Amino acid sequence: MVHRMRSCAGTSLSRRSMVYDRRQSRRAAAYDSFALPQTRSALRLLELIPDGVYSTVMEPGCGTGLYTEMLRGRYPSATIVAFDRSEVSVAVARRKTALANVAFDVADATTWESERVDLVSCNGVFHWLRDPDTVVDQYVPLLRPSGTLAFSAFGSATLRELTRAVQSVFRDYRPVADGFPGADDWRAAMARRGLDGRVITETFEITYTSLKELLLAIRNTGVQGNHELPWTPARFRWVEEAYLAANGAISATYELHYVCASADGLSASRRLQTDRAFAG
Repeated sequence: MVHRMRSCAGTSLSRRSMVYDRRQSRRAAAYDSFALPQTRSALRLLELIPDGVYSTVMEPGCGTGLYTEMLRGRYPSATIVAFDRSEVSVAVARRKTALANVAFDVADATTWESERVDLVSCNGVFHWLRDPDTVVDQYVPLLRPSGTLAFSAFGSATLRELTRAVQSVFRDYRPVADGFPGADDWRAAMARRGLDGRVITETFEITYTSLKELLLAIRNTGVQGNHELPWTPARFRWVEEAYLAANGAISATYELHYVCASADGLSASRRLQTDRAFAG
């Protein structure tokens, strides 16, 4: 049921919400065409997932279903549950992805509860939670005794060239990626829970035709958030000039941490703790 507000303020808010929804819909629909870093990291993540029989798979933060389709291809007989907090993204995933044994839902990655699964895997999501302990505490209890937690997360060196160029004009600019956990943070979180895991850090570069193309890709994929800067034509030109002077091209670095952990590494006491957490 739609509730209509009679006040002018309510009408203005409703119109702004409609504009925001339309923008979000356009960005979600365009996501895959701009998601070069996410596609590359997804393919690499699939290579690193340990061999095993995964009959049930969970994907937090599925977005528009880019990685979901890859999981379906890798595990064709598995039942996959994929969810995201964005209703718009999930709607796009449902429209474009007609896959057997795949269920999409709208939910938050920090509050999801379900039956235990064999594999929890997601691509470029958990860095947004910023606290590796939260990730481990949320998802290890959802693993079956032989289950696997495998994901990729962007690191703080992501888009470092852009950061330097922007800071040459906007002195107080602090990139969102500054708060992303590092490899040691992920290792420490697993060690504190007695998990048998590994973290592999890799970087790669993507060259864009212009600063505009890079910013458009960021805007449509949200790799560094959806923050806005007070751009003017002159400031844009200054940032692009600084970028080219320092790098010779609009090349962007992406840092990825690939994390794989097995529940087999839990000690008996840790297993009891996770069992109690799951039951409680």
